[in-house]
Amino acid sequence: MSGARLRYELLGALVGRHRLAPPPLESRGATGRWGEGVAADYLRRARRLKVLYRNYRTDHGDEVDLVVRDGDVLVFVEVRTRSASARLRPIETVITEKRRRLLRAARRWMQLLNNPDVASRMDIVEVILHAGEPPEVHHHPNAFEPEDAMSAG
Repeated sequence: MSGARLRYELLGALVGRHRLAPPPLESRGATGRWGEGVAADYLRRARRLKVLYRNYRTDHGDEVDLVVRDGDVLVFVEVRTRSASARLRPIETVITEKRRRLLRAARRWMQLLNNPDVASRMDIVEVILHAGEPPEVHHHPNAFEPEDAMSAG
């Protein structure tokens, strides 16, 4: 079976309950939420991760799209949904300031746990939309290190 066909069947099954077609790209919020649902299903079913929380927001407005568990590791996930025709890949749009905001939200979550020994990492999931086809999903574990977000820019 070709890689494209396998991707189509796997993602077709994952996206079935979210509708095959995402909302119009003009509706950024709805498209983002749809992509987060696709990413959550992908991480849960294809990667066997446990989704703990969606859209965690701090009092200061910092947000993490998904908080998941990978074994004993707490994973903070930024989901980026874009059209295949977009100029930049979704991962390229997670700029330094966004990384800082993700890191602040992750640190706040860790403070609430009151357990500084929990291992954690920052992942990015790309959801790339293709007209009339299931989306393409790319998971980037350890997409960036906390030091990268705090020292750059």
